[in-house]
Amino acid sequence: IIVTSSHYDAYAYDALTTMRNSGLRCDINLQAQKKISAQLRQANRLNARYAVIIGEEEFKTQSYVLKDLLQQQEFKNISIEAMLATMLDAVQKPKSPNQGGNTQ
Repeated sequence: IIVTSSHYDAYAYDALTTMRNSGLRCDINLQAQKKISAQLRQANRLNARYAVIIGEEEFKTQSYVLKDLLQQQEFKNISIEAMLATMLDAVQKPKSPNQGGNTQ
């Protein structure tokens, strides 16, 4: 999970707890002073399959941006339920040897 400002940390922790309670392995990056591109590179280095981004718009609308780092897709204004369904569906499918399964 990537946050663009420390103002959204509590919202990010709520998402983190929900994802972990659903059985997903995930981590949170609270280094809002770093550019999103640098944080996404870090997620790639960790072999994360997905990155969840929380910015001002997501906080206001209580939604998320979900980036599929493997398929190079981005889902904007996604609900927590839709995000969990997408990620859980991906981890339940057989993975190729080069496919990661973590979420940053």
